[in-house]
Amino acid sequence: MTVTKYQVMRKRRSEEKLIRSGFVVNETFPLLPAETEVQTRSAKEVAQRALSIYHLLAVIFYEKPEKVVECFIEEGLWGALTPREREIFSIPISDVDEEEKAWKMRALQSNMLTWRIEGLWVLLWSLGKVDQLELPIEKLDPSAVQKRMPEIGSSLKSFIETAELRSLTEILDQIDLHYRIYWSLSEAKQEERLLPLDFDSYILYERLHAFSWLARFEEDWDD
Repeated sequence: MTVTKYQVMRKRRSEEKLIRSGFVVNETFPLLPAETEVQTRSAKEVAQRALSIYHLLAVIFYEKPEKVVECFIEEGLWGALTPREREIFSIPISDVDEEEKAWKMRALQSNMLTWRIEGLWVLLWSLGKVDQLELPIEKLDPSAVQKRMPEIGSSLKSFIETAELRSLTEILDQIDLHYRIYWSLSEAKQEERLLPLDFDSYILYERLHAFSWLARFEEDWDD
C-alpha cells in the first residue's frame, strides 16, 4: 500500500503536539489511512446520531422521560436509534408498573452509557458547533452540550437540515492525534511510567468510539 506525504505530515503534526506537551513520542506507531481511503458519515447521519445521544441522556435523566420519548417519535427519528437505545427509550412508555420503571431509570443513571456525552461532544465538533477539542483530560460540563442542542420538545428539523461537516482533513487530524494519545497511554501503562498529562481513559475511549463511527472504522454505533 502506497503511503502518501499527507499521511506522514499528519503523523508528524500529531507527534509535534504531543512533544510540546512533554511526551516522549514513539515514532513506530502506525499511520492512519489516507483521505482517499476514508469516507465519513453524512452530515445528516451525524446530526441524527447527535440528537439520538442527546435524547438518550434526556430519557435517562429528565424527570418526565416519557415526554422525551414521545417528542422524539413525533419527530420521526425512532429509526435513527440503535437497538440498545430503543430498549432504553421503550422503558418509560412500557406497560410495566411505575415502581419498576423508576428503578430501571435510576439504574441507568450510573450506567457507562452516560459517558456517551463525551462522544456527543466529538460529533458536535465535527458539525462545527464546537470551536476546538481540548485534550481528553477534564470531564465535560453537560451545560456546554445543552447550549448547542435544540431544546427538548422543540422541532429538530432545522438541526438536521442545516448540518454541515468539517473537512475530512480536520477530522482525520483529530482522529490521528487521539489514536496517538491512546497508544501512548497504553504503552505507558505497560511500562508502568507516568505521562506528563493526566488523560482520562473514559473520555478518550468515548471520543475514539465516536471518531471511529464517524470515519466508518466501526460500522455500528453499538459495537
